[in-house]
Amino acid sequence: MAPEMTRLARGSIPGPSGLTADRWQLAVDNARGNSMLDHSCQAQRHSHAERGHDLYETPAVAVEALLRVLALPSGAIWEPACGRGAIANVLRAHGHRVVCSDLIDYGADPSASHGVDFLKTTKVPDGVGCIVTNPPYMLANEFTTHALELCRNVVMLLRLAFLESERRSPILDGAGLRRVFVFRKRLPMMHRDGWQGRKASSGLAFAWFVWERGYRGHPITQRISWEVPVLLPHGRPTKGSRAGSQIKRGANRPYVLARLRRDGRADLIEKVESGALSVRGALAAMTDKQTS
Repeated sequence: MAPEMTRLARGSIPGPSGLTADRWQLAVDNARGNSMLDHSCQAQRHSHAERGHDLYETPAVAVEALLRVLALPSGAIWEPACGRGAIANVLRAHGHRVVCSDLIDYGADPSASHGVDFLKTTKVPDGVGCIVTNPPYMLANEFTTHALELCRNVVMLLRLAFLESERRSPILDGAGLRRVFVFRKRLPMMHRDGWQGRKASSGLAFAWFVWERGYRGHPITQRISWEVPVLLPHGRPTKGSRAGSQIKRGANRPYVLARLRRDGRADLIEKVESGALSVRGALAAMTDKQTS
């Protein structure tokens, strides 16, 4: 049997690990319909006592990679399965306002709302324009469906195999799926919280799925890298260098604007957005400051 996911609703009739009886049955039904999670993600290699709350946090490089290729909508971002803040911390470092919630209080973010069952929420928090999260594996379908009902813009980190199921057609076909950012290399493993063993890459392929309500076209698939682009002086790569190819991939408008926001370069942001300065020129100005 697939593992319990404890980031679920608690109620007056507790089931295994504090799940309500109906939510536990939902998780069991989903597990029977899904393929077995690859052992390299460890979710099925450990006993329930070892797994604790089944917290497998998103690698920061996965969020950085998303921000290099996607300009998130204006307004606050809601992270409804925030854990210890792996996604939220990166988004905040890039200047985004993030509203965090989770069923469990991990003691990492005093501003987060805890004891919140996302699947029972009826509206997004005030000012939220986008949901970004890595949903619980066993409730990925339900999290995605509910997020699409609540919010115009939804971004989910999911297994690439999420695209395969016929029963997911209502959320994959004609539901506004606009972009699928597939990682060229497997992500660093999302180890369970407190894991002290050997670190390795995941045996599963993951991708960022981006929905936009009202979009009616076919989703665009783009291969991306989680490796950090190397910024060289003036943004000019050394001929034939691996770093050179990385800077070309990283030097796009969303990535550069995010870097400028993080560094507090409002002057360069204004010039780029007005068209007075190219993205490449902004990169050169930014790296000039860093090397001076």
